This record gives sequence, structure tokens and C-alpha cells, in this order.
Amino acid sequence: DDAANITEDSILLYLDNSGVSVDTVYLHDADNIIGSNDTVYATLSDNKGVKEAEFFVDAITGNGQGVAMTLDNPGSTVVNAKGVLNIDNLKYLADGRHKLYVHGKDSTGIWGPYSKLEFIVDREAPQIENVEVVYPDGKNVVRDGDKVKIRAHIVDYTSGLDSLWLDGTNINGNNNMGMYDDGTHGDDVAGDNIYTKEVTINTNGGNGDIGFDIHAMDMVPNERVVSSSVSVDNTPPGALSISVLDSDNIYRNGEEIHLKVTTDASGYKVSADFSNIDSGYLTGSEDVQDNGDGTYDVSYRITLANTMPDGGYYAIVRAEDDAANITEDSILLYLDNS
Repeated sequence: DDAANITEDSILLYLDNSGVSVDTVYLHDADNIIGSNDTVYATLSDNKGVKEAEFFVDAITGNGQGVAMTLDNPGSTVVNAKGVLNIDNLKYLADGRHKLYVHGKDSTGIWGPYSKLEFIVDREAPQIENVEVVYPDGKNVVRDGDKVKIRAHIVDYTSGLDSLWLDGTNINGNNNMGMYDDGTHGDDVAGDNIYTKEVTINTNGGNGDIGFDIHAMDMVPNERVVSSSVSVDNTPPGALSISVLDSDNIYRNGEEIHLKVTTDASGYKVSADFSNIDSGYLTGSEDVQDNGDGTYDVSYRITLANTMPDGGYYAIVRAEDDAANITEDSILLYLDNS
């Protein structure tokens, strides 16, 4: 007053030029890699109370034009917000990396700064291409006990591979075999995205094209399965019938032996071992003609320098198929040089 007596009190006022603060932002999928709709969560605070929150994806338009978020306690100084990140509705959202922006508005109508979260959209499963079965020794069919290499080009261009495996239940009883791109385990070159598994075939006597599956999963996880097969033959050629085409089965040194072999099919590798009757026999020196009807003509000339004594000897005849299954039989021949 005029005498300088003073009475005082106070009132609390707030200065707020920054708007709502976004303290945390995260997705329900903790690794921020999604292949379908997800939920955006955020914690926001402001000393005048938080009234609204919204988010944008990749492009920010204007305040109040984003995807609205639900607040657990509107008007409180600290609120939890959530909203649906609907990637199906956001058709422009291609697979790949994206940015999510969250901000909030306080009770005075001031919108605060944005907080950013990066995430990856991956709707596509890994690619599995060029599946190949590599047979041993140039074969195109195997039998139980043989080894094959199964390989494929496998890659995921967006989120990366998480796991891959070979289900070989039908070809060897193992449904979870790892495949490798490390230059070992039968793999030729490390890091070329060609994954390989060396497999020992065990079909319990199966025949035909026996199937297997290759599974690959990315980080979402999206899964792709590709099927192929191994050609297996565990059935040996049919029984052999061997007959002499000459006037009798008695021979001398320098004379040619002629046999006819009959079995169930053409195309076999037929051989005859004459080492019992001829000391000079060399493996494969006999001539074999496939007649295309399941019969084979075999001819062999006994060497003049043969030192075997006169007597009866068995010639062993074998038929071998592409999988190295063998059927064999023998025929009695006589040597008479005296």
C-alpha cells in the first residue's frame, strides 16, 4: 500500500513451447519386421495433459491427418497410446524398409515433435530355385547306401533368411537336415546362396521317384516349401538264362566262345568273366551285343597262350543296372587242348 506494506501469494503457470513429448515407440513385433498388420504402441507425456496422438508412415502430411491412436487416459500428463498399423490398407507400402512417425497434441492444442521408428515390411517368403540332385559317378539313379547331393539357390531379399532345412523323411528317414553354404559339408562355394546337403539314401528298398521337401523361413517368418525327388532303384535285373550258341560247350585255345544271355530288359551292362577257363583273360575283353529285346550276345576268344589245364570251368555272367544293382549266374564250359 502507500506505506509500502506488502502481502503476497503465488499461482502456478506453465510455459509450453514444445508440445507433447513421445517417450517410447515400438511395435508388437519386437524385431520390427512384419509381414501382416501390427500394433503401434507409444508412451507420451506433457505437463498440460495429452489429448490426442497419431502416426504417419513414410510421409507426414499435416497435424490431425495421420492414423489416430487410442489413449488409455486422455488428458493425463502421461498416457499410453496404441494404433493399428494396417499394411493391407497402405497399398503403397512395398516390401522393404519404412519409417513410422508418432506425435501427440496437448490440452492447449499444441502438437509436439515427432518420434521416428524404422521397420521392415516383408510379405514374401524366401525364394527357392534351381533345385538339383547331383548323382554320383554320372549316374541318374541310385540305390540305398549311395550318396547324393541336394542343392538349391535360396535367398530372401528383404528381411533375410532365418532358417532352412531339408525334410528327407522318405529318402532317409530324417525330417530336419541342415543345408549349408559355407564351402564345406559338400557345398562347393561359400556365400553364393547355393545351399547343399549330402544325403545317404535309405528308403528300405524303395523304387521310383522318392520325394523330399526343402523349407526356408525368413525373419517374419514367411515360409516357402519346394518339393523334388530322387530317382531310386533297389531292384536288381531279372534272373539270367545263359546258353551256348556254339555246337557244343567244349573249347580249345584260340577258339571263340559264343553265349546268349537272356534277362528281363535291355539296357543293362552285361559282362562275362572268363578268367577261370583262360589264364590270359583281361577284364572287359569280351564283346557284348545288346539286342534290345532283353537278350545279349557275348563272344570271347580264348588266348593261344592260355596255361589252364583241360577240364570244366564256370564262366561268370553279370547284368548290372544304372543303380549298380547286380544279378549274376554262371555256365559250365570245358577246355580240351589234348
